[in-house]
Amino acid sequence: MRSYRLPAAVLAAGAFPPLLGCQGLLKTDEVVRADEPRRPVAFESPEVARRFEAASGANQAQQVGATLHGPAPFYLYGRRQFLGENAKLNDAAARCDTDRDGVITAAEVEALAQSGKGH
Repeated sequence: MRSYRLPAAVLAAGAFPPLLGCQGLLKTDEVVRADEPRRPVAFESPEVARRFEAASGANQAQQVGATLHGPAPFYLYGRRQFLGENAKLNDAAARCDTDRDGVITAAEVEALAQSGKGH
């Protein structure tokens, strides 16, 4: 009677190292609130608008959710959710315009930058 333990162990040992870098078999990214229209926002000056864009993190992807199915760290399916571009700007403008007058001032942008909540 032939033993199949050794070939099975060799096969398992050979298959395991490539899986170390594999975090999942299927990954998808989904953009949520992609159809949201951009709300009109007024800025005190063009310089304030540039500083708002830098402080708000509008150029960075903002992940809002993730779902993983399977045993960690090797999940079978993963889905990440990111905010749409307009949604990121709308949320940042709502956080920044603390007096809700529709005009973002230099002081409000400075407060956003100091709080670190723009991202």
